[in-house]
Amino acid sequence: MIHVSEAILRRVTATYGTVFEATSRVPAAKLARDVLDEEKVHDQVELFCRTFGLTREDLRGKRLLEVGSGFGIFLAVLRRDYGVESYGIEPAADLFDATSQLAREILVEYGIDASISLNAKGEDLPFPDNHFDLIFSSNVLEHTEDPALVLAEAIRVLKPGGHLQFVYPNYGAFYEGHYAVPWIPYMNRALGKLWVRLWGRDPAFMGTLQLTNYFKTKGWLRAHHDVTVISYGEEIFRERMLGLKFKDWASLGKLRRWLEIGRRLHATRFLTWLFTCAKSFDPVVLSLLKKPPTPGEQPPDNRQIYEMRWSDWTDMKVYGPSSRWLRSLVSDQLKSIPPTSPPRRVLDLGCGEGSTTDFLALSLGAAEIVGVDRSATGIQCAQARFHRPNLVFRHLEETAGMPTGSFDLVTCFEVLEHVEDWRGMTREMARLSSRHLLVSFPSGRMRPFERNVGHLRNFRRGQFERYMASVGFEPVTVFYAGFPFFSPLFREACNLANSGGNSLTVGRYTWRQKRTSDVIYFLFRHLSLRRHGDQFCGLFVKRPTRVPANEGP
Repeated sequence: MIHVSEAILRRVTATYGTVFEATSRVPAAKLARDVLDEEKVHDQVELFCRTFGLTREDLRGKRLLEVGSGFGIFLAVLRRDYGVESYGIEPAADLFDATSQLAREILVEYGIDASISLNAKGEDLPFPDNHFDLIFSSNVLEHTEDPALVLAEAIRVLKPGGHLQFVYPNYGAFYEGHYAVPWIPYMNRALGKLWVRLWGRDPAFMGTLQLTNYFKTKGWLRAHHDVTVISYGEEIFRERMLGLKFKDWASLGKLRRWLEIGRRLHATRFLTWLFTCAKSFDPVVLSLLKKPPTPGEQPPDNRQIYEMRWSDWTDMKVYGPSSRWLRSLVSDQLKSIPPTSPPRRVLDLGCGEGSTTDFLALSLGAAEIVGVDRSATGIQCAQARFHRPNLVFRHLEETAGMPTGSFDLVTCFEVLEHVEDWRGMTREMARLSSRHLLVSFPSGRMRPFERNVGHLRNFRRGQFERYMASVGFEPVTVFYAGFPFFSPLFREACNLANSGGNSLTVGRYTWRQKRTSDVIYFLFRHLSLRRHGDQFCGLFVKRPTRVPANEGP
């Protein structure tokens, strides 16, 4: 059932079909017809509903996001036949430029507004939290830059009580569908390139794939306590293996022929049992529900936490080894700013009780340093403790009244993990800076003690850098620092000690606490690595605006 025009079909064959024919040796015309066939959409909807116990009527009126919407066929059929308010994202870059253009034309042929398919990446979904009832993705996750982040973003925009299904290859299995060749389970990318070369295939495409598998999926979900996994797809695999209940989409015809040989040898049942036990089933069909919030459960009230605690944490921020070590990272980053153009005006956004802002004033003696924070208690503590001629603290709810580009350097230390709209705050920092941004925050898995002090998230490696590129900034120097001290093992110890709420962090420091902090800080400063660890500290510079040649002077 293909309802696009012959002209569109020919263009899909010439672009998508030709590209993937080179890897799979499946004819380009077949690949093009399969990817445009509406029957495949109905099969996907049937599997989605069956997995979650839904009916066709349950879908009507729901808002759905397809992550990796390709040519838009799924979006179009869901709107036309199922009454679903469907939207999709597809990045218009490199190999997929033609796909995005064709998708717009296909949606127009279906009589649908092409704007429902957005040019965006799964790592940074341009939607608010809890926005979609349903999320679907098929054979996309292995093509992303950061599959774990794509999954995290999808969970973020899924409503509580919503349904998510991601289908993607299991590279712990024995078949590679893009190349349509047997596969040795759990090979890495380097071995995978050698393997496909042995089969006479170009290994270049292998370098673009993320080798997703069941165990990686389990690891990605470990940080998400707000979801319930319904299935990883084992039962679907068993059903398809034992009954050969799958269609010959793309390269699956080759796999079917191999399985028919196994059936004639009476080996199918044993192989199905073996592959399932080894978690070598294919594909992964990750189906999960987002849990409704527990009655009475509220996100941490960061304003209340910090209005109450800043006066208790002032010594910890001044003398504590982690805080002093962070200032040493900041000092190293400041050295990366060219001495020929030192910052003259600096804004420290979210300055808290002011210890790091005071350090900036000391380090940049010729600059005017402005520290702002929403916490009246934090500003009072800062104004009472730190006094320098180039330093001023202000209690501000927002910075919207400040002129664009009014600061050479904008800093934000250990704040973004506490705010609901970190993207909006990052955009505001980018607006205020005429040159540099300097940012720090924890990364890696979030522990309960961090939630207790108001963390709403910890960032994944690369997540913030990608967003900075979208607002016009590029990295100068980036640290993911701290190993072996600021690392998962150390943070587990902090969690056991309830860091942030015990006598080691609250109240005035005794002489003994100060000397102990000196020793720990020495270890942090001189023995921890700059490129490995859970503490992010990055300096970014605004990209120069390129003037087209015909508009130059």
